[in-house]
Amino acid sequence: MSLSSDRLKTQIFFEELLGCTKPEDIKQFQDKAPEIVLNRSQASAFRKFCEADAKSFLFKGAVSLLSALSGLSKGRQTWPVVQLYYANYYLLRAELLLRNRCVLRANRVFTALCLSGEVIEKVSNKSAKSDHDLTIYFAKKYLAELDVLLSQKINDDLPYEWLKKQRDWYQYKQDSYIELNDKGPFYPFEQMDLLTQVNMFLADPDPYFCFDPDYAVLALPLKRFQLSLNTADQNAVHFNSNAKSKLLRFQNEGLACERVLRLL
Repeated sequence: MSLSSDRLKTQIFFEELLGCTKPEDIKQFQDKAPEIVLNRSQASAFRKFCEADAKSFLFKGAVSLLSALSGLSKGRQTWPVVQLYYANYYLLRAELLLRNRCVLRANRVFTALCLSGEVIEKVSNKSAKSDHDLTIYFAKKYLAELDVLLSQKINDDLPYEWLKKQRDWYQYKQDSYIELNDKGPFYPFEQMDLLTQVNMFLADPDPYFCFDPDYAVLALPLKRFQLSLNTADQNAVHFNSNAKSKLLRFQNEGLACERVLRLL
């Protein structure tokens, strides 16, 4: 599973707390995890690693978002749907970490709020097993009262679930006709150009467009990026110069990319 194979710093520290020196042996330690009560030093270290992992996910989210905008500016639509979904996924992972909530694995799924006195909890949810489903599950459970993007539904689905369904369709289920015509579920750019839409979505305080299926595929990841950058700023978490220079390479990828880069 990617939560361990990616070797997130929070996962590595979790394994150290368990006394697990070989990731392939992690299953042997699953019963020990719920016994851990974080002391002040452990919680402080966990928060440091949450910040590091959050920066990594923020960067991945920014790259995915800017890549999607670059593709849209060139007239592509189907692959940008996938890139926009991944941008939202990475940014949601970052949002959880910025709030000191990490997802951990020791064969089973565990979670911790990285504060002194908190315990490592086993997650009991059979319907969410993949990292993607777990991320949405954690958002619903721990961000429901904090995330305005969870305040309404789109066609009876929470916005993050709806966006995942769009990704699933355009990446896995679309037929060759859709792929050849390269049309995605976007508000027609011939009626409202890409930069105008980006400006409108970023300026939307409600945010109305994130819950409208005519706009949400683009509006939702954009607003998630804007909100997660705000959370990062509140926690004094910022891109370092190396990460920022890599993102600034998108400056020549169209006016929409230029506009989003001004958020940094």
